[in-house]
Amino acid sequence: MVQNDISFTCSGYRLVKSGIVISSYVPPKEVTYKDLLTNNSVGCLTAMVRKDLLGDLRFPICGHEDFALWLKLVKKSKIIYGMQQNLADYNLIEGSVSSSKFKLIPFFWNIYRNEEKLSISLSLYYCIGYLINVILFKYKKTSNTNRTK
Repeated sequence: MVQNDISFTCSGYRLVKSGIVISSYVPPKEVTYKDLLTNNSVGCLTAMVRKDLLGDLRFPICGHEDFALWLKLVKKSKIIYGMQQNLADYNLIEGSVSSSKFKLIPFFWNIYRNEEKLSISLSLYYCIGYLINVILFKYKKTSNTNRTK
């Protein structure tokens, strides 16, 4: 990051349920603010942010705080660089908010309307775009049943 003057990056990760890898996610090589609005490309467990970019920004209290912070940071950095390797495992817990993408919609709506100050029509557009993207395209299903270490 220092050598290439990169302020914000993330990597891919594997989704694990009961010790079995069920899918994986590798972020795009570059993500802009507009890209991030319809696809939270940054797994919180893989985010790396230079301190000077973060400055006084902190996680806002709004539900799904990591996504809200990523939006603020990418407006400053212009680009999030995605490393194409899976460097982490994300353990899915049954019943958690992140286990159901439909449960996230109220959080995203709140972020679009109250944190990002988007219009009702744009907020609706990005909520629908998010749902379509995450349901149809985001995660690659794993064909084998690899156990984690």
